Amino acid sequence: MKTRDGFEIDKTIGANLRRIRKSKSISQVKLGKEINVTYQQIQKYEKGFNKISSSKLFVIANYLKVPFSDFFDMEPEKVEFYAKQRSINIRIKEARSFLKRQIRIIDALKGEKREGKNEQRNI
Repeated sequence: MKTRDGFEIDKTIGANLRRIRKSKSISQVKLGKEINVTYQQIQKYEKGFNKISSSKLFVIANYLKVPFSDFFDMEPEKVEFYAKQRSINIRIKEARSFLKRQIRIIDALKGEKREGKNEQRNI
């Protein structure tokens, strides 16, 4: 879900990055140097302001020696919310696709009716 400051999942990943980093007593500066970004970028990741690419997250997980999935840990209610949100988004995409097809059919039928009227006038 998009919030004013970004997507909620980005905030979850960032908060988990911060928690894991601090539990290992690693500074933002040190982590940044290890993964070739500035400490300011680490701050933005941890606050959820910037998204972390999957490849960068993989590098971070390896450096911190934690499973990749640890960054996605969240409360069960949030997991259920994201699952429902994904299902809703899929249904919306399917509905849009269906409506686009219907509009093309209607437009095609309208075109045929116009052509039929023009043919009748020409007779």
